Formats: sequence, C-alpha cells, structure tokens
Amino acid sequence: MPEGDGQNANQNNQNGQGSGNTAGAGKTFTQAELDAIIQDRLGRERDKYKDYDSLKAAATELEKIKQGQMAEQQKLQAQLDQLGKENNELKGRVQMATAERAATKAGALYPDLVAAKIPAEVLADNKKLDAAIGEIKKQYPALFGQARGLADGGAGGGRNAAGSSMNDFIRRAAGR
Repeated sequence: MPEGDGQNANQNNQNGQGSGNTAGAGKTFTQAELDAIIQDRLGRERDKYKDYDSLKAAATELEKIKQGQMAEQQKLQAQLDQLGKENNELKGRVQMATAERAATKAGALYPDLVAAKIPAEVLADNKKLDAAIGEIKKQYPALFGQARGLADGGAGGGRNAAGSSMNDFIRRAAGR
C-alpha cells in the first residue's frame, strides 16, 4: 500500500491536484522585469496615438475651412437674394414702362394712372394689353382724349387762333 500511495501522490502533484503546497507554479518576475514589460506596453500604446496631436490640429483646420466655406456660401446666398430683388424691381419697371407706352399710344392723358390700372399678367400679350386699355377707356373716359387746357395759361405756343395773342384778347375784351 505505501508504494501505490506514493505513485498516486506524484501523479496528483504533476496534474496540479495535489494537497495545495504547489500554489505558485507559474513564472515569477522581478520588479525590474515587470517595469520593463509595463514600459514596453506603454510604449506600444503611445506609438498608437503618437500622431493624435497632428490629427487634432488637422481636424481643427478642417473645421475652420468648413466654417469659411459656410461664410462664403452665406455671402453668395445674400448676394443672390439681392440680385433677385433687383431683377424683380427692374422687371416691374419694364412692365410699368410697357404699360405707360401702350397707354400713351392709346391716347391717355395720364399714362401713369392708366398703367397702374393694367394687370401685370396682361403685359406680356399685346392683344390682351390693348383689350385691357380698351376696358379702362370705357370705365374712365376722362383719362383719354384731348387736353382741355394748357398749363401755359393760353400764352400760345402756336396753338391759339391766327392773329390772336393774349394782348389781342385783352384789347378785344376792353373794346379797343
């Protein structure tokens, strides 16, 4: 019995199933070796992130460029909006001039008033424009026709009767 018990005890120690006195069977390190292993591991981690500062600077620069582009886009959008407003204003002026010209051609005494009564959608078509002016002429006949009086007070300008001037008129009125 003693012989078989000894062999079982050796086998148990080799399999790690012994009585517990072989608890630290792994390799042990000295403090210097442990420090070297840690320094090696820290060095590998530092190598992974060694270009972090340059990447961070590049990201900051990229953000500045993007902001600059946004500012440029905003400037261009504001300029586009301004040009759109100017374009609409000029279109309005052209439409008003077209309406006034058509009203003058139709014999309007006050072409600006007649033009103000013409709808904008009519201005593109000459037939519709003429029809609109005709309607205005029916509704407001006083805006069309011959001028009744002149601003020059009848001084003439070649329009008064032959041989008569203001002085002649006064003389005739006074009986001279």
